[in-house]
Amino acid sequence: MEEASRGGGKDAGLDHLLLALTIDDGAAGQVLRASGVTIERAREAIAAQHREQLSSLGLDVETLSDGPISLGDATGFDWTEQARAAMARATAIGETGDSAAVLRALLAEPSGFVTAVLRRLDTTPESIGALLAQAVALPVTAPTASSDDLFHRSTTAFLPATPDATWALVSDPRRLAEWDATTETVTPGAAGSWIAPPQDGRAVDLGPQHFTVDADESRRVAHWTFWWPASVRRTNRRHVIFALEPEASGTSLRVDTTWETASARKRRRVSAARPFFRALMWFQVTRVASSVSAALRG
Repeated sequence: MEEASRGGGKDAGLDHLLLALTIDDGAAGQVLRASGVTIERAREAIAAQHREQLSSLGLDVETLSDGPISLGDATGFDWTEQARAAMARATAIGETGDSAAVLRALLAEPSGFVTAVLRRLDTTPESIGALLAQAVALPVTAPTASSDDLFHRSTTAFLPATPDATWALVSDPRRLAEWDATTETVTPGAAGSWIAPPQDGRAVDLGPQHFTVDADESRRVAHWTFWWPASVRRTNRRHVIFALEPEASGTSLRVDTTWETASARKRRRVSAARPFFRALMWFQVTRVASSVSAALRG
């Protein structure tokens, strides 16, 4: 939906599915990028295809342009019928339902839009499909078992930006508002800390958020620690750690999010709501990764 927000509309279609796959961290994204289908080139090809289609209808499209990605309210967006049909094929019986399945569905979509876009990028659905089949057939190394700690989750995302550009964003406390939609401004605090007042009255009952950033440029690891003033009860410190690795056409970003817990007693109470807190932690960590990606793409 982030790419759809650039056009100012509320419809997300086949083009937005394709753009989302170009930054996928799995086989679909890797195959597309290896074939030269990066998000920047895909945006240009999609825009050119839209202009050609509209021009064929006699419409003047020279003034059409996309704006920046919006990190604000993502409500009100909906998938077009073509996009819904593609996702239905990706989750049909016999399919895997993952990003590779979505790409297979796009390669076979009947309108010809995706085919036309890929041809503008000097490739074809057949070529992409063959590479994808090879990629998903490769053996996958089982990931290291993750901690069952309800208060810690991690994720890895591909970012279509250089490691330098990514590091400049995630290591600079003054740029928090670029990837945190709840923050409006950042001002220096005491003892090397920073203060981030809430945006548009959000979380007004908690007041301004305080944070520090410990950035190790040699390792490309930035450790953010967030907290609210001691006068605010029932809040614990939250840690967000960014770790960068260079990757072809961009950067691999690992994000770890951890909440400190006050006591073993509180942990036992929270464990009773294990499914809710597990989902909440996954939402938080993926939201951070998505927002950083959107800021770099915007």
